[in-house]
Amino acid sequence: MKPRSGGFFVSVTMTSATVPVPVRRVNVRFPQGEKDMTKAFGKKAGLFASAVALLLVAFTASAQRADGNINGDASPGDKVYVANTGTGLKRETVADEDGKYRFRSLPLGTYQVKIVRGEENVLNATVTLRPGSTARPPTPEPSAAAGTDPAPSPAPPAGN
Repeated sequence: MKPRSGGFFVSVTMTSATVPVPVRRVNVRFPQGEKDMTKAFGKKAGLFASAVALLLVAFTASAQRADGNINGDASPGDKVYVANTGTGLKRETVADEDGKYRFRSLPLGTYQVKIVRGEENVLNATVTLRPGSTARPPTPEPSAAAGTDPAPSPAPPAGN
């Protein structure tokens, strides 16, 4: 805090920008009425109170997340679609070579998750995103091409 042109400045840092905020007078409202804290406690106490208030506001704003993630497993190459049932927001991706898919920084809400393998719909699920959370839909059955053996064929009937 440096004196500049007859007043004091408090630097406020929000995300990537630092903004100087001039502080000449700090008023606090009490049930008995408003009081000028700079007169009551001096400029230093008023500046300290202002800095603490600004820090609390900046901390509270950064602690609240307004998004979430949807991550899951499927078979490699599966197409994955998500749609927010409230806003209609839609996203799509393809499961990677490990069968993983990720949707990051989605707005909060309820989402329909659909996984399509070839032409077949293998999963329809509903998930709800909460602040800062990651939703994991159920994993569909793996495909035969993903390394699982198909069911064995029945043995031919014994001939006479």
